Amino acid sequence: WDELPLLANHLPHDGRHTCATLIWEKLELLNAVLYLVKTPCQWRNLPHDFPPMFTVHSFYRRARFSGLWDSILTNLVRLTRRSAGLSEEPTQTLMVVIAAPLSTKYANISV
Repeated sequence: WDELPLLANHLPHDGRHTCATLIWEKLELLNAVLYLVKTPCQWRNLPHDFPPMFTVHSFYRRARFSGLWDSILTNLVRLTRRSAGLSEEPTQTLMVVIAAPLSTKYANISV
């Protein structure tokens, strides 16, 4: 959970609340989503220390559709690479190709 303050810059600000109130609320929602991901907890069994289940679910959906999760992941990868002394962007890509064997039904067909 140490990354929560670092992620505050990625949280959207809609201008309806003061910045301090908005960041606190969004960080609580983010914390609830991270709790759901980390533990085998169902939405309905979310502890009462977090915002209501429907509020957390609505935040999760809006963040998914807006690309917030991709932005957060990209930022965390960059921070991790920088702290490890590497460039922020990877220089090589590893691609794994898995070849599926042909079924015996079609193995004797000539092309």
